[in-house]
Amino acid sequence: MKPTQNVDWSYLAALVDGEGTLSLYHHEGVSSSGSNYDSTACRMSIYNTFEPIMKWLVQTFGGVYYAKSRRNPKHKIEYDWRPKGRKNQENFLLGILPYLKIKREQALILLEYVRLPHNNGFDATLAAKRKELLIKIQKLNQRGESVTTNTLNKVLLMDNGGTLKIESELMGDYESDPVVTQGS
Repeated sequence: MKPTQNVDWSYLAALVDGEGTLSLYHHEGVSSSGSNYDSTACRMSIYNTFEPIMKWLVQTFGGVYYAKSRRNPKHKIEYDWRPKGRKNQENFLLGILPYLKIKREQALILLEYVRLPHNNGFDATLAAKRKELLIKIQKLNQRGESVTTNTLNKVLLMDNGGTLKIESELMGDYESDPVVTQGS
């Protein structure tokens, strides 16, 4: 990955939070040579239908993007950008970590994963650690009720309709707040 400005890293983090995937997945099967395998792999991707964003990502951060075929001709083509290589993946995660709001815990798990030794044979200790990280990230990424992460100090308010609203301490824009105008 090329050195970039903080604004680029913060924009990349926003893309990851909103349009990205940070996950681990598990593979089991039989290889072409007939031996059994059981492995994990990581996925760091940003999905978008705006190709200029993909080109900017490659130009600014390296990596590669793919066009996915459309199931419906009425849909736009979806693009998938990924950092390539363990060192680039580590740099990617380190660059976005200070700016992530939603997927920070997933990024920390993947950072731990990419920093594990890469082995060419079976190592039970490494396999157990990878499985542990896989389970942690699956819990964070599971569908259904959201896992609460990165919570701010929150204030619970009940509006007149009985709806519960959650707002941060930096609440403003109340009618009772003084109006600030620019002097003449």
